[in-house]
Amino acid sequence: LSSGINAEYGDMSVWSYDGSVERERLGKEVIDMFGAVRADLTDKGYWCDFIDPLSGMPFHTSTSTDILTECDEDMTQFSDSLDLVSIGCCRALKHTDWGFNVFVGVLFSDAPASEISASAECARQSLNMVV
Repeated sequence: LSSGINAEYGDMSVWSYDGSVERERLGKEVIDMFGAVRADLTDKGYWCDFIDPLSGMPFHTSTSTDILTECDEDMTQFSDSLDLVSIGCCRALKHTDWGFNVFVGVLFSDAPASEISASAECARQSLNMVV
């Protein structure tokens, strides 16, 4: 599951104070939502973990040293709506509808897509999230 959030304070491809505050807030929201999804799925017997969007590290799997950052080529395989764009010496994710106003979270599970979607919808409702 990849979850894109339309960033309120604008272009996430450039640094700004408001953008950095929003990035922290959105990171915590993704962790809260994916934590709730993971709890639901593991209660049902499925394996599940997600990438901490602020560090790029798996949130619960301590045996991995792999990092998945927002500028990693692999991010574009999670959604047809994402493209990795070179901007000078940097790269940034661009959403087909939201442009650079996007913050992405990634969750992995062996659960069927229907179970993941149902768990994600319950988590969104219980956390009052608009994603």
